[in-house]
Amino acid sequence: MGIDMIVLVILLLILINYFFNKIFTKSLTLPFFLMVTINASATVLSAGNSHNCAIQADNTIVCWGSDRWNQAMPPSGLFSQVSAGETASCGIRLDKTVTCWGLNTKRTILDGLFSQISVGGNRICGIKIDDSIGCSGADDDKIPTGRFSQISAGFSHVCAITKTDKTIKCWGVDKKGKGSTSPPQGTFLQLESGIDHSCAIRPDGSTVWWGWNPDVRGSPPLDNTYKQISVSSYVGCALQSDDTIVCFGPQDLSQSEAFLPPKSTCRCPYPNDLNQKGNICACSTTDTFDRVEVGHSHTCAIQPDNNVICWGYDREGQAMPPLGLKVKSSTSESCLVYGIHDDTKSTQTFIVNISPDAEVNIYPRSRLDKSYHLESLDVSPLNNQLYAAAEDGFLYEIRNGAQVLSEIGETGFNQVKALAFHPDGTLWGWSQDSGLFKINKTDEGELNLATTEEVLPYSGSIQIEDISWNTSGTILYGIENEKQNSRLWAYFKNDNSVRPICEELISSLNTQVSALETSPNDDLILGFKADKDLAFSIIKIQAEGQTCQLLQSGKITTEYNDIKGIAWPDCHH
Repeated sequence: MGIDMIVLVILLLILINYFFNKIFTKSLTLPFFLMVTINASATVLSAGNSHNCAIQADNTIVCWGSDRWNQAMPPSGLFSQVSAGETASCGIRLDKTVTCWGLNTKRTILDGLFSQISVGGNRICGIKIDDSIGCSGADDDKIPTGRFSQISAGFSHVCAITKTDKTIKCWGVDKKGKGSTSPPQGTFLQLESGIDHSCAIRPDGSTVWWGWNPDVRGSPPLDNTYKQISVSSYVGCALQSDDTIVCFGPQDLSQSEAFLPPKSTCRCPYPNDLNQKGNICACSTTDTFDRVEVGHSHTCAIQPDNNVICWGYDREGQAMPPLGLKVKSSTSESCLVYGIHDDTKSTQTFIVNISPDAEVNIYPRSRLDKSYHLESLDVSPLNNQLYAAAEDGFLYEIRNGAQVLSEIGETGFNQVKALAFHPDGTLWGWSQDSGLFKINKTDEGELNLATTEEVLPYSGSIQIEDISWNTSGTILYGIENEKQNSRLWAYFKNDNSVRPICEELISSLNTQVSALETSPNDDLILGFKADKDLAFSIIKIQAEGQTCQLLQSGKITTEYNDIKGIAWPDCHH
């Protein structure tokens, strides 16, 4: 870890201690009935054939693994559910519409609003908000009518649990002629469809499978009960009643490492409903988990602290989730902070997770192949899209969990030193050559570089280091570095006026500022720099700058004191 990374970790430790005391205390003491919600882990992690997708704490999607058909390159925006298939992936946005990416998804149209989505081998199906089923790539006359509570698409067949009597209905192609579209009788709590077979869990925790199931790949041990199951072509895994995982399948397959979880012990053979003899194994963990998802020859699981781990075949990176990945949880007050470092050789993006009582670490996400001379970073309040600006005026979007940098275009301004999103979704920037400018947005909320305009032209000697809007969008703060200290400016949007504020307090700090950020509760964070020391202060500003109070300060001795940008997304959409 570089010195700059260590500095940022210590900074965030200071900020997190403060913000969790200020922001999250009330939310953590809500009445118990408000905290009892359906575990979101059932919708926020999905393993495809050779790639995976997950929803982060800020409701954005990150994917990893094979990207041959762009199935691991999700769009920006806010999502509540994701499903990864063989060559495509889909997600349900917060407005309940469906967006898909990957092979042939331009022709994939799922009309209506959906509460659940499942991507199979050659079809995509989901449950609409009225509990009916809608599919793409399947014959409409085969789709059952009625109300359903869960759906799972295999390669050529689809199965769903009815909402009224909890029975299962299946349709599609019985490719192997082994009954993949003929489910068993009875009631069920959860189901999962593999390539040509399916599994389901009964109310008593026992399991049943149907379809083509050689090597007992869909049959977990009989001597336990289960809460959730996931199957693929070679391997199956299930979450047992004690929250440990058991994975099962044929030991002699080259893909068998997919059912060898960390800290597991194996039984070969094991008791199963086929009573099959031979080299059939079941491997059980000692650690507990919240969810397990099986791909073609790899497996991923969610730990109780919302971390994601994977194991198995990894030729295309499918068993290596992005460092620091935590999935969204309805029962956890957590968020993440994005950061960016840029030097003369390369550009490094990274994240820091923010969770109550959790260890704070920095996790690099993507080290880009060259230095883009990025000077600023901010995140849209509308959809948590990350943007960065280079000194030469180029604007970039940082996508897929800060793993990819995509050029958007030129702003038309040079010497761009700072970016700050207004709460209405417009992006404001500061050019040392031209002054304050803004980029307007389209009706869909996207930035439109063609609408870039000057707001406060300036060509004087003031050198603004960073800018940040207050949470109400009425005041834009800007920090200017002088020879030995700094000056805090305030631009008042209502009357287009500018004046320095908090002069006595800022002067008393007697140092220069390297970063400026507004906290979720409207306090101003200042990061300072000096020859050896990197110090931070948190300031409460009231009455439009008439009252300024120093809330907290910290100081770190280090040889490096340059942080290019930090962005704190909204994790409470």
